[in-house]
Amino acid sequence: MPGTGSRRGRTDDVGAAGAALSGAGPAGTLPGVGAELSAAVRAEARWAHDWMLAAAFPLWAERGLDRVGGGFFEKLDLETARDAGDTRRLRVQTRQIFAFGEADRLGFAGGREVIAHGLAFLDRRARLGAGHYAILFDADGGVRDDLFDLYETAFVLLALAQAYRITGDAAVRDEALRLLGLVEARLAHPAGGFRESVPARRAVRRQNPHMHLFEAAMAWMACDGAAAGASPFADLAVRLHHLFETRLFDSAAGVLPEFFDDELRRIEGPEGLVTEPGHHFEWVWLLGRYAVLTGTDSAAIAPLYAFAERHGISAPNGTAVDEVWADGTVKSAGSRFWPQTERLKAAVTMAERAPSEATADAVVEAARRMRPFIEASPTAGLWCEPLSADGVLSRAPTPASTFYHIVLAYAELCRFAGVPQGGPLPRSL
Repeated sequence: MPGTGSRRGRTDDVGAAGAALSGAGPAGTLPGVGAELSAAVRAEARWAHDWMLAAAFPLWAERGLDRVGGGFFEKLDLETARDAGDTRRLRVQTRQIFAFGEADRLGFAGGREVIAHGLAFLDRRARLGAGHYAILFDADGGVRDDLFDLYETAFVLLALAQAYRITGDAAVRDEALRLLGLVEARLAHPAGGFRESVPARRAVRRQNPHMHLFEAAMAWMACDGAAAGASPFADLAVRLHHLFETRLFDSAAGVLPEFFDDELRRIEGPEGLVTEPGHHFEWVWLLGRYAVLTGTDSAAIAPLYAFAERHGISAPNGTAVDEVWADGTVKSAGSRFWPQTERLKAAVTMAERAPSEATADAVVEAARRMRPFIEASPTAGLWCEPLSADGVLSRAPTPASTFYHIVLAYAELCRFAGVPQGGPLPRSL
């Protein structure tokens, strides 16, 4: 059960791990970290690397693709790894493209074939005559919902950036620029930021779609250059960073609200007090990446991380919970898998910004809290989620939408630790 060990238990098997890693990871210790803890970090990275390359990537490349109807399955049965869904969301199609771009970067031989498979679905089934992409499909690939949705479109842009990074295909970049132009023309909001969708379906505005649009913009910055004016994506990232700093983040309280009114003010009532530790962690990583790309740091990084670690971790389970009220009390004590992955990315960010035993220890802690979700699965390459407040993991089918979170978190861990042998991997964004 997740959470049964304490943080200080991290050295229980370091001796064995260090022996196993001699010659497997780069020589020496991590910056600001002793040999014992460096070995613990690399042990977690080696485990993550091996799980991805030996179990997860092969399974999802074989069983996660619909080779008849196209695209990717929404979820897989935990026991049989067979398709267990009756619909397909756009976000799954785009996230799997991104995940297998990481697979290719990490050395998985079949990654590019999977990416091509996903791009074909986007081109033939998802892209509509109006220029945007449908967001929901039947099991046979027929369009069920043709909404022009900001959140889903952000992931299309992210997937295209990943595909362009790998292939260098100018047509992929042209499509991304065309889609960005459509976003700017149809979804830009006069009060700042972007509309949720056209037509409107929600009574509130959310920070979440803006966060993922920021992620996509930075992925394109990594391709095109980060200087202002280098590309429309660099300019978009600057605007979204400013939006976060001035409109979304509550600097006085040190928290990130989830829901806003039409003028992008925190909404009144209880819903305006909802926060998600996973999104606090996610912004830590994004802001850290923005600082690396542009040299523009954010004072929000430290309070975001502190709030999520102080108030967003379940005492009995040691995992990041789903929702917390702005005053720090827990709203939803269960734990989906994706917030654990964002906690790991944030911990890596903090360890790189301020190398020390404490920050490296937090990386080990976050990585170890992810493993029980994976180790509980009867099928190698799948995982169990969510975790209930009383520590019970669900046996429901494994959702494909989480794979992108897991892969990116583990890729960041491997990069940080210099695993596999040969030194640090290139960054994902």
